[in-house]
Amino acid sequence: MRSFRVVPLVSVLLAACGGSPPPPSEAPPPKTEPAPTPATAAAPAKTRPAYPPTVKKPETVEAGGTSFQDDYAWLRDSADPAVTKWVDAQNDFTTANLHGYPHLDALRARFTSLTKRSKPTLTDIQGTTNGYFAMRRAPTAPQPAIVHVASLEKPDAPRTVIDPAVLDPSGQTSIDWFTVSRDGKRIAVALSKNGSEDASLSIFETATGKLVDGPIPRVQYPTAGGSAAFSGDGKTIFLTRFPAPGERPAGELHRYQQLYRHVIGAPIERDEKVPLTGLTDIAELDLERASENGTIVCRVSIGDGGDHRWFVGTPSAKGYTWSLLADVADAVADVETSRDALFIVSRKSDPHGAVLRVPARTPRLEGAKVVVPASDRDLTKISVTGDALVVFDIARASIHGRVFDLGGKLRGDARFPERANVFPAAEANGALYLNVVSYTAPLSVQRLDAKSLELKKTPIFFESPVNFDDLEVVDEVATSRDGTRIPITVLQVRGTKKSPDTPLRLSAYGGFALGQLPKFDPRNRVWFDQGGIIAVAHIRGGNEHGEAWHAGGKLDKKQNCFDDFIASADQLVNAGYTSRRKLAIAGGSNGGLLMGAVLAQRPDIARTALIFVPILDMARYESWPNGHFNVTEYGSMSDPAMAPKLLAYSPYQNAKPAAYPSVLLLSGVTDGRVNPADARTFAAKLQAISTSDSPILLRTWMDSGHGMGTNVFKRAEEDAQVFAFLFRELGVEYRQP
Repeated sequence: MRSFRVVPLVSVLLAACGGSPPPPSEAPPPKTEPAPTPATAAAPAKTRPAYPPTVKKPETVEAGGTSFQDDYAWLRDSADPAVTKWVDAQNDFTTANLHGYPHLDALRARFTSLTKRSKPTLTDIQGTTNGYFAMRRAPTAPQPAIVHVASLEKPDAPRTVIDPAVLDPSGQTSIDWFTVSRDGKRIAVALSKNGSEDASLSIFETATGKLVDGPIPRVQYPTAGGSAAFSGDGKTIFLTRFPAPGERPAGELHRYQQLYRHVIGAPIERDEKVPLTGLTDIAELDLERASENGTIVCRVSIGDGGDHRWFVGTPSAKGYTWSLLADVADAVADVETSRDALFIVSRKSDPHGAVLRVPARTPRLEGAKVVVPASDRDLTKISVTGDALVVFDIARASIHGRVFDLGGKLRGDARFPERANVFPAAEANGALYLNVVSYTAPLSVQRLDAKSLELKKTPIFFESPVNFDDLEVVDEVATSRDGTRIPITVLQVRGTKKSPDTPLRLSAYGGFALGQLPKFDPRNRVWFDQGGIIAVAHIRGGNEHGEAWHAGGKLDKKQNCFDDFIASADQLVNAGYTSRRKLAIAGGSNGGLLMGAVLAQRPDIARTALIFVPILDMARYESWPNGHFNVTEYGSMSDPAMAPKLLAYSPYQNAKPAAYPSVLLLSGVTDGRVNPADARTFAAKLQAISTSDSPILLRTWMDSGHGMGTNVFKRAEEDAQVFAFLFRELGVEYRQP
């Protein structure tokens, strides 16, 4: 789901855990301990914070067949000088509030040191017939650069191909994505500034770094993303493009993405639109690199809710012929190519997924051969390498693998580590390289031997400035309101005793089939060094247990996400891991919606809450640029059946006077995915209605967006402020490591 991919602001909120969902319990959820209000749970404050004044300008808003009063609608106009003045005052207030924490400088120094890896490594690897291209960030670089290495087994002396810091010494230009021609001679790079993800595409010679074409405008925007793929011969490139001003009304320029064929070196005015049928205004196009025979697969997502159409471009005498491979009703989840066939993950007959095979020369589902039948294992992705088909399954929020020959004969289970996230890194010359990461081991690139089924490490790995050898992973389970058992991953230093005095940070996401899989983040060492515990609730809406788990937390079932999270927080307190006065909850983007809804429904749930780049007003969310794409996940206010459900949990409308915990909201001015106005209006409302003395703080970053492309050294400042807030609110006395 393109709209809520990785959010570096929230990367301090370590994610993961696992298991096929246990059968629903017949017993009712356990009784929870009475939760003290935040005002009594924390060290008492004498008065409510003296917030900057916020003027109320009541408006009556009609939505979903009902009406409500909105006192802060005026804060949604970012062009209003009064709004700018208000944001500046809020930032000044937050700065003054957090700078009173005595260890802020020490935290800033600590996080800055953690951003400087002693051994840079390679990510986003793409294999060609002329070596490998990848992203690499040097220890002192604000942004990753693209480099070339001849081999992943001996990646010595990487050669820099494109360095955004050379293109922009300010460090504010980032590479959103890139693609390389099969022969490795040309590279297309999407570049944007200030984390905006509003990118143009430039094409360079890889040998010299010389610009040969572009920048081609309107190729990438965070609403529908962007993509490109060179033709098999590398002479043309297929690319996405948004409408130009004048082609559509101003409010529609970040929708209606189309596919074009561009001859490299020719004027863009000569580009030919590829007539893909049935593209809607919320189509999101994602092109795979050309296969060995030149075939290009294009996935068209219909919004962000998991519905896809698939097209195949086949080389022909006239260039390329494009045809529809699968429609939404065919429930195709993944397509991979070999020299003469397409391998397809289909969930049409079984939600667990089966693998089909069709000839590349006639790419049609009719008559497709089943090569891997559906079973009780949930398929997420496939890869084809040489004479082997690798199937990736998800269970207990970890990835497992099976290896088959291309006819579907099982060779056996791949030797993946337990409790790990394993996903393809690169495939070239019959070799499949995988990214492997766990809670305690940083990401490494390993080659899968398709015969022995073993993984072999390469010299490509993250060298962390800290280690987590002292960590243990503990499984917990909560029982949600409807009896569904919700897995929780608990990460702690080995031997940590359960105690009401132990600080615990609980996070979740719960949407868009994005599972909270194992990850390694050295910055979490700062939390563990203070005796803290990290927990991740694997609530419905993600795919930790396959597509059925996702479906259980979307559209009219969205309330399940909030019930699951509340049950998880209650379970951790009742099991004695922590207490309300030491519990922090945290989430970003869709997870920010989760935090807002939970606070509105259970303001007593925790001592403090972190809400990053959130969507909080479901009555208006469709009017934001990205909102149209989220309708297939959330539902529409124009749907009489869905409007009452959206309004029933919308955080902004449902926040009522209560003793709220301390809250830190973070947003970015250049966010093209979530309107930063949601954080502004929610902060203003909570500051006005909270009856507790706990602070409600808003930090608006003026030169960042949803988190992607943020300068890593500026991110260290964000981390320092977040942890200063957490430690102060939870009463943690910071200790130097």
